[in-house]
Amino acid sequence: LDLDITHAGFGSGPGVDFDTTDISFGGQYRFNDLPLRQLVPFAGGGLDILVNGANRGLDVDTVAGVHVKGGADYFITRELAATAEMKGVLAPTSSGPASS
Repeated sequence: LDLDITHAGFGSGPGVDFDTTDISFGGQYRFNDLPLRQLVPFAGGGLDILVNGANRGLDVDTVAGVHVKGGADYFITRELAATAEMKGVLAPTSSGPASS
């Protein structure tokens, strides 16, 4: 099982800034039976809560979504590993009526 919390902020125009915090909970399957013992690939998935925000009085929703991910750990020593991971998140757009 894993828990991951990430935050990102970005601008989309003059003076308009957005930010999102992804609270992610999921699981992984590790492929431990490879001939190269230091390399351990993994695949996983789970649920996400995307807490979104914006400035200038813009209304944005917090939404729930799902994710899939894959990657690998390369163990340099028994206690130290380098990790590469790719993750995709799928979440709905705003479900309410458009504001004017």
